[in-house]
Amino acid sequence: MGVLRKIIRVLHIIPLSITFRHLFIKPITVQYPEERLTLPSHSIGMHKLDLNKCIGCGTCARVCPNKTIEMVTAGVIETKLKSGKVVKKPKKHPNVYLGRCMFCGLCEENCPTKAIKLTRNYEMAGYTREELLKTYEDLAKTREEV
Repeated sequence: MGVLRKIIRVLHIIPLSITFRHLFIKPITVQYPEERLTLPSHSIGMHKLDLNKCIGCGTCARVCPNKTIEMVTAGVIETKLKSGKVVKKPKKHPNVYLGRCMFCGLCEENCPTKAIKLTRNYEMAGYTREELLKTYEDLAKTREEV
């Protein structure tokens, strides 16, 4: 029994030595709203949509592997033909459900007009699941993180 107690005492010394070493190292905790992390240049976050460039083709919704992008009607485009006839076509824009998004960037890559892009804005938290659904108006208001 005496040998076992000596072994147990020695086994306590190793974790205590690690703890003692870390007492003198500056903590790496960031006090979040006051201090912000500097992100690498290749980091990606929330989507940004340029409504002037978006043609409503739905390519972003088709290539999304998690089906997080849904095209919704945002109005009507009226086109006047040479014969004088007016053709009405629904204008569509993407809504993005961030709860399922894996931020792969396929929507940005495949957009023919480069209307949708992933920004470096990582502040996407919400208290309910409904807050994670970003409409095309919300995506147009998304600010760029520098």
